[in-house]
Amino acid sequence: MTNKTRFFLTLLALILASAALVLAMTAGQRRVPRLNSGVILVPAEPLPDFELVSDSKGPYTKADLRGKWHLLSYGYTYCPDVCPTTLLTLTQLGHRLDKFGRYQDLNFLFYTIDPNRDTQDKLAEYVAFFGDKITGIRQARLPLAQVFEQALGIKAQIRVNNAGPEEYRVSHGVTLYLINPRAELQAVFTPLKTPLGVSHFDLERLFEDYLTVRRDYLSETGKS
Repeated sequence: MTNKTRFFLTLLALILASAALVLAMTAGQRRVPRLNSGVILVPAEPLPDFELVSDSKGPYTKADLRGKWHLLSYGYTYCPDVCPTTLLTLTQLGHRLDKFGRYQDLNFLFYTIDPNRDTQDKLAEYVAFFGDKITGIRQARLPLAQVFEQALGIKAQIRVNNAGPEEYRVSHGVTLYLINPRAELQAVFTPLKTPLGVSHFDLERLFEDYLTVRRDYLSETGKS
């Protein structure tokens, strides 16, 4: 055997060993489905303990998330456009799932980032306008609310001006958070944008993405 032959045989052995190592490393990794607008978190992100209050004036904690699926949006009741549009889409999603007949065990949450003006009574009145499937939640104590916001990555900014104590500008991100029955952040849905730059969620895309997440969760855990 010549030195050249030995070299190529050694090189081939190294290539085959490297390929075997890569296959061994990836064999246990499951394939995560892609979403139209958003991502599935692998692994899902456990939420920390938090303490909020619901529009029914009762406490709302991590324990309330366990055992149920939740889709959370955030904003404020004075929001002129994207917030009511998003909540209307969530209401339509609920109706769409009822007709579909599966995975309709989805609870909707609306978290206000403007608790100064969005009192519990005002929040309750606001979400009721979109039906009885949406629960409004707000901060009870600022530090514990900040834990909740940071865990989800909620983005909001309040710009105070001199016009008055209740007249100020609020800006915020537009994201939907899907939380699984183990109180873990399972998926994040992001909006589309119109040619004018207005963010919005497409009902059919959101419906298909939600079904994809639920089917993937079922295949992973054996639980719906």
